[in-house]
Amino acid sequence: MRHVQESDLERLSAFLQDLDALCAKTTALKVRKKGVYYLKSKAFLHFHEDDGDLFADVKLDGITFDRFNVSRRSDQHQLLKAIKGKLAL
Repeated sequence: MRHVQESDLERLSAFLQDLDALCAKTTALKVRKKGVYYLKSKAFLHFHEDDGDLFADVKLDGITFDRFNVSRRSDQHQLLKAIKGKLAL
C-alpha cells in the first residue's frame, strides 16, 4: 500500500470536489495539499492506493484512522455522508 500519486487523485476528482465544497462550508476542514485534509489543526483524511483500489484513511472518531475503499462512486457518497455527520453539516 502506498500514498496516492497525482494520477490516482485524478480518479477521485469528483470526490475531491465534494470534499472541497465541504471545506467551503466550514472553517474547521482545510485542504493542506491535494488529497490531504485537516480538521482544525489535526490530520483528518488522506488517500492510499493498493492493487488498483483507492482507499481513504479518515478519523471519523477524531482519534484513529479508519480505512474506507473509495474506488466506487457509491462508496465515496457513503463516506461523504459520514464526514458530513462528523462535521454536523
